[in-house]
Amino acid sequence: MYKHVVFDIDGTILDTDYAQLSTCSKIVEMSTGIYRPPEMYAHILGILNDEHILASLGVRDADLYAMMWDDICEGLSAEVRAFDGILTTIDALAKDGKKIGIVTSRHRKYLSSDNDGIFERQPFGTVICGDEVINPKPSPEPLNKYVAMNGIATRDVLYIGDSVMDYYCAKESGCDFGCVDWGKRKPDDAIDKAAFYFKHPSEIPVALGLTDKKQ
Repeated sequence: MYKHVVFDIDGTILDTDYAQLSTCSKIVEMSTGIYRPPEMYAHILGILNDEHILASLGVRDADLYAMMWDDICEGLSAEVRAFDGILTTIDALAKDGKKIGIVTSRHRKYLSSDNDGIFERQPFGTVICGDEVINPKPSPEPLNKYVAMNGIATRDVLYIGDSVMDYYCAKESGCDFGCVDWGKRKPDDAIDKAAFYFKHPSEIPVALGLTDKKQ
């Protein structure tokens, strides 16, 4: 069974959907002068800050706006909350001896700038951020780096995320993937071979055989 349980952040630990959608709406308006309600971009949650996606939405200089994404989104951090049950589940996994890690597309400077110090208080070990690899998700490089830094095999890792980018990162690295379905969006149809599908964080210890009841 897995020695390491590694989490994505946005859409997995933190409910950032409103902040992400609002950021996309603001960037499109800044570039094109056209305002569309944030919910109109819900169909591409999880890949909104990709420059090719922004370009497809009519954003000029999409590469520059993609670089501004985190700064704009950070201004909406007051709207971000941890999903119900996720922090107690992470604590439970750590108490049962699992090593807890993070692989995220966030840049390091945005990891602890909000969210009430969650990432300082929780038992996270190795954290791989998007600006610490040459090729971020969906490339397998972030998980490959995590595996190499910990001197483990890919079979030792369960990567838990919510997006198709997380899925391909895990798939190409050879790590098993746990797909979360506890946010507002539904899993992408492309995520067809996840090792696990979780509708609530409390299902994770159960699936790993650590408990027979909800935390």
